Amino acid sequence: MAVVMFLGDIRRAAGCATVAVEADTVASALAVLGASVGSGFAGLLVRDRALPPDVEVLLNGRNIAFLDGLDTPVRPADRLTVFYSGLRGFPGGSAGSARGQGPGPRDRFVLLL
Repeated sequence: MAVVMFLGDIRRAAGCATVAVEADTVASALAVLGASVGSGFAGLLVRDRALPPDVEVLLNGRNIAFLDGLDTPVRPADRLTVFYSGLRGFPGGSAGSARGQGPGPRDRFVLLL
């Protein structure tokens, strides 16, 4: 089973640090979270078959935006990491970019150490 790890505010919303899921794509893994964590929680992660601009998902440390997005295949030994990007609540962040201010949704950076 693949392991989904939550960081920051998403961890607090989930009420746990990790969940094991059986899924064949990132989209199906996030859908399975509805049964494991709660349907309201899964709704925070996927809206209209897309990730909100401030939610990041990594598959084995690689951002799925640079793979096949929600259609990225998931294997049983994989690790998904889900967290809010730095845009959340930042002045000029995701809300500002809709008005042409601040960084846009593709101007996100993730630092992995």
